[in-house]
Amino acid sequence: WCLGILISDFFEIYNSHLENRPPRLPEVKPYRAYIEWLEQTDKEVSRNYWEKYLYLYEELAGVPTGKSLKTNETGYKHEELSFLLEKEKTKSLGELSGKNNITINTIIRTLWGIILGKYNNKEDVVFAAVVSGRNPELEGVESMVGLFINTIPLRIRFQPGTTFYQLLKTLRENTINSEPHSYYPLAEIQLDNQLKGHLLDHIMAFENYPRHPRGEGMKESNKNIFQEIKL
Repeated sequence: WCLGILISDFFEIYNSHLENRPPRLPEVKPYRAYIEWLEQTDKEVSRNYWEKYLYLYEELAGVPTGKSLKTNETGYKHEELSFLLEKEKTKSLGELSGKNNITINTIIRTLWGIILGKYNNKEDVVFAAVVSGRNPELEGVESMVGLFINTIPLRIRFQPGTTFYQLLKTLRENTINSEPHSYYPLAEIQLDNQLKGHLLDHIMAFENYPRHPRGEGMKESNKNIFQEIKL
């Protein structure tokens, strides 16, 4: 997100030199304002929120590692799988998103929660989700340059008979409720949970940011939004 802001400013300065004019840069919103906002947050309220959010969650829901398979390889082996969704599937996701007044991010997170539940034969799973950390309560946060990103636990619970649309609605509501507390450190959340460092074993990052980070670009439709999922 910050990179887009910096590149936008760079090209404005560059073009101003080419056109022999003063650069037309927007007013800078200092990162200091975020730090001041952070210092004013009620940490105890957020701590209680996450304790309640994870109440009675007692077993890790992990991604199968295949450790039982015999192998002669030792050490860490990096693997990466990249693919693009074809146009029709992307269109269908957009239609599902608009019809239910939810984000594509919510759809992907819900789908992953269902898959993770199948992997672990559980109806209650938690995985880590990356959030932008740019709280809309802070004026001008969309144009600030600085470190905002955070990782928080995401819990998805379902029972036999629960519909996919019910899961989407529940996750949307939980996401809205979690937003004021999304700044709270993951390390502190884990420390307060009985599972400690075994609360999570993987992270999902849905990268969703505007191609035009300044002004009107923040409010453009999905056609001007870059989206990428990393697990």
